[in-house]
Amino acid sequence: MIWAGLVLAAALATALYLAAIDLLGRALGLRTEAVTLGAGPRLLDIGIGAARYRVALFPFMGSVTFADGDIDRLPALKRAAIEIAGVAASCLGALLLLGPAAGELVFATVKNLLSMMVLRTDPVDLWRATRHVLETAPPLDLLGRTLAVNAGSNLMPFPLLASVGTLLALIEAATGWKPGLNLRQRLNQIGLAAWLWCLLLLAIGGVRFFLGR
Repeated sequence: MIWAGLVLAAALATALYLAAIDLLGRALGLRTEAVTLGAGPRLLDIGIGAARYRVALFPFMGSVTFADGDIDRLPALKRAAIEIAGVAASCLGALLLLGPAAGELVFATVKNLLSMMVLRTDPVDLWRATRHVLETAPPLDLLGRTLAVNAGSNLMPFPLLASVGTLLALIEAATGWKPGLNLRQRLNQIGLAAWLWCLLLLAIGGVRFFLGR
């Protein structure tokens, strides 16, 4: 039952992350086509205006889809703002719930995940630490920690490369140089491969953890 708390906290953290992107995009004139909370089989699919809002079984990820071409017409800094809106909302939520400790946890998340990806940290240790938090943290503290971990995982270089938007929008805003489609595709492939490696290690670590090995 203790893991139900993690699922609920993850769902709330992901919902905040997606809501920030959706709301800022609308404020900047973008048309939202779909907001999806979770992955896997859909549990809920409703229409609000022209947008679809969906909830899926596994609430550890999500996406916001804007109408084709809308975001490309925005200035570079506004595009970058949309890309980092979810991280900013997660950091703010964690700061409100945890205080200064939130920043330490965000950077610890980045450090631990990168260390795991180069095989210097056993993912089983991360699962053990997660169980300890679930067993000892009050509900609001658990939500704050989940928000901080969510922010940290999305601040890693690899997810930034996988989404491409933040990095390239910032480069364009700073230099005026517009990266070509080839570079976008290459960065996307590198980032996606690295992120899938991270998820694979976490999944293998989870199996080992639950099997007691």
